[in-house]
Amino acid sequence: MGENGALLFSKEQCLYSKPIKINVKSTVGAGDSMVAAFAIGIHENMSIEDTFRLSIASSTAKVTKEGSQAPDRKEILKYIEEVEIQRR
Repeated sequence: MGENGALLFSKEQCLYSKPIKINVKSTVGAGDSMVAAFAIGIHENMSIEDTFRLSIASSTAKVTKEGSQAPDRKEILKYIEEVEIQRR
């Protein structure tokens, strides 16, 4: 959903994350970053909310980088606290 945030649907719930206000430099790889973080959350047995939070933070950190440059862990963790999740 890009600048409109993100939705996560499961059998049990629907979660929405508001977009974090940032300076977008490139959207290349943003979806890949989100999916990769989601896979990590599943692999680490994180809750669905924490997995969604990590995926949002990862995607957000990615779009602050030029081109296909990936963010580092510190940059991703910086955004975790800013992710606002609402149940729908």
